[in-house]
Amino acid sequence: SFLEDINNILSSGEVPNLYEKEELGPIYDSLRPVAKRAGVGEAADELWAFFVERVRANLHVVLAMSPVGDGFRDRTRKYPALVSAATIDWFHAWPIEALTEVALKFLDGVVFPKSEAPADAAGGAAQEASAKGSGSKSSGGAARASAAGAAAASAVSSKQ
Repeated sequence: SFLEDINNILSSGEVPNLYEKEELGPIYDSLRPVAKRAGVGEAADELWAFFVERVRANLHVVLAMSPVGDGFRDRTRKYPALVSAATIDWFHAWPIEALTEVALKFLDGVVFPKSEAPADAAGGAAQEASAKGSGSKSSGGAARASAAGAAAASAVSSKQ
């Protein structure tokens, strides 16, 4: 299975029987010059060990799994290297204010055409009209704020 292969790569750096004997020749041939510069011998077992070490040093894998339910616990028990040989980043839901701030930061300076300016369900159009009337924000800022609020609300509601 896929997770079994990932577990093997994480724990030992290789997947058993991944390559046929015929496939190893071209790998060794392309690896010989690099191995020679690194002071590694040309025997097949030395080249294989060098190859595995290079894979372990250069292969980066990102897995995204939900920690909700029994599935995550079952997978980590069945494939222990997912925990012992990996870095786990836990991401929790963000507050709406943080999502809005990030969206506003990335949308700063973006000018939305009038026909494409989204309005959120809570009255983005009224917010834009109010901003125009008060002169406190440009209509572009109100549109960005409205778009950011709608995007943030959508992100929060889809995670719940």
